[in-house]
Amino acid sequence: MNYLCNLGDKQFMTSSNPTWSTSQNPYVTEVGLYDSNKDLMIISKIQSPEKRQGIQQYSIKIDM
Repeated sequence: MNYLCNLGDKQFMTSSNPTWSTSQNPYVTEVGLYDSNKDLMIISKIQSPEKRQGIQQYSIKIDM
């Protein structure tokens, strides 16, 4: 199964990390996939953090 996750240029520009401040640039470290009931199905960890900028796409492949 393959999923394509699209991040808009204004989406996910904050962090839930309590040590993060708005003067810092956010980084993407993981992507979570949810079902239609908003239950978390899977978390995909990114090999190295990527700076969050503009429109970004992540392709996630699930092997079962």
